[in-house]
Parts: sequence; C-alpha cells; structure tokens
Amino acid sequence: AGDDAESMLPIVGFLAQQNLVAEAGSVFNTIDKQARARSPQSPELISAMMRAGQLDLARSTWIELMTAIRPEAPPEVREAGLVIWDGGFEMDAVEGLNQFNWVINPDKFASIAIDRSVARTGGRSLKVAFAGLDTTKLSDQVQQKIVLKPGAGYYLECYAKTQDLIT
Repeated sequence: AGDDAESMLPIVGFLAQQNLVAEAGSVFNTIDKQARARSPQSPELISAMMRAGQLDLARSTWIELMTAIRPEAPPEVREAGLVIWDGGFEMDAVEGLNQFNWVINPDKFASIAIDRSVARTGGRSLKVAFAGLDTTKLSDQVQQKIVLKPGAGYYLECYAKTQDLIT
C-alpha cells in the first residue's frame, strides 16, 4: 500500500471500522507525527479506541497528537505520564480533540470560564462566578477523562482563591 501518510490513513480507517482498534493504532503510530496531527481521521480513531475500551492506547495516541499540535506547550503540560492534562488550564482546546482535555459545561448556578487575569502559576486559572441562587449545585460542569490504573495510588493537589464570596 505504500508507507506515506496518504496510503496508510485509509488502512487505519479500515482497521478501525473492523473494530481492530489496537491494530489501527499500531499502524497510525507509524505515520509521520505532523501528518497524524493534520488528519481529519485522528479524532474518530481516538473515539473508536475509547468505545472499544482501549483507553490507554487512546490517551497515548491523543497525547502524541496534542504534543504535535501544541509544540509550544511547556514540558509539564506535555508530560505523557501525567494523569491530568494541562492541570493549570494553560492551553486552548483543539476542536475535535477534546477526548482527554478539559470540558466546561454551562450551568445556571455559576458562570465557569478560563480566567487569563488570575493564576497561581502560569497565566490562567479556572474561574467560577456563582449566580447567587440559594440552592446552588454544581455537578459535571468541569471535567476531564483520565485513565487510572487499578491498585495504584494517586495524589491530587489543587488550589482555590475566593473573592467576594458570601455564604
């Protein structure tokens, strides 16, 4: 079939359609990194891997794509071994490639957005501005899919700063 990206991408698509996602991932990862990053098939392949339960493969493929698309990302953001991608909200999302990135959903109880004026480190943070409703409940407004290993220990650290918070 040839070993250039134009020849290999249809093979990847065929393998994914046959539910051979591990094989599709193996072939996909032999293709030039920049060609993979530009391919419109990339988001669908990652989603197919996730549907097939191949979460480790999906995430490692996603990180490879993101580091090709965002070469300016600082080393701590690009770190493949990190459980949370872009913990400081420093990077803009890439359309179609949000499988393992931050997802912010609108809510009537609070306005949630990336704040470029306040940060603990870097240049951004997450800002939650409560609407003042007396029964405020936030659930699933800010989320990121992560891959955890059974039996492993994890440590989560986060920081909060309040301003004009009245309870």
